[in-house]
Order: sequence, then C-alpha cells, then structure tokens
Amino acid sequence: RTVVLSSHNLSDIETVCDSVCLIDGGEMLLHKSIDDIVKGWRKYQMIFRTPLESCDAFSDFATLAQISGKLVTFVSALEENEVQERVASVIGDNGIMYSECVDLTLDEIFTLEVSRVKAERGA
Repeated sequence: RTVVLSSHNLSDIETVCDSVCLIDGGEMLLHKSIDDIVKGWRKYQMIFRTPLESCDAFSDFATLAQISGKLVTFVSALEENEVQERVASVIGDNGIMYSECVDLTLDEIFTLEVSRVKAERGA
C-alpha cells in the first residue's frame, strides 16, 4: 500500500514514512528509503592539536567545512574510518584530538541535496 504525503515539515515525514521523494521547484531530486538517505550523509566535528588555517584540503571528500580555532566541522558521505584516514593524510602531524560523527536530519539533507543539484546545473 502507498500513501502520498506532501509536507514541508520534514521531521514529520522522517517519523511517519519509510521512503521519501525530495522535490524542489517541481523537480524530483531523489527518491530513496529514509534509511538510505540518512546513512549517506554525516556531519563530522574534529578538534585538532593546533588551529587549521584553511579547509581547502578537505574539499575532495567534504562539503560545508567550517573552522573555529581548533574545531573543524564538515559534512561527508564517507564512513567515519575513511574520513579519519583522509584527514590524517592531508593534515599530517597536527593530529586529531577528538572526532565525532553525527547523523544529519532529513531537513539538513534536503538543503544539501538542493545545493548539490543546483551547483551541478550551474544555477
């Protein structure tokens, strides 16, 4: 059985539905199970021994990277162990003192997907 539920309140959709179709401007961006969507995106927060001056080294595996002193926050679709390996390879001796991986909400993922699709289309 299928029920179509249209809502801008994605927290309700995340609670009630098994799968979701994200639409922006009348165009379908993705159609997947909520579990597949949520596990495909993670937010990482890492604290380094010394402050980083730039997030440029993260650009090949992360988006929306932000620096606040020793704290770096970014979003990636990679698994946590792979992220730590890549960070270690580009950061070198600075070292990760603390690392946390947090699942994103469906609302945060929708915002990322819309941005990604628009960037791909040059909009």
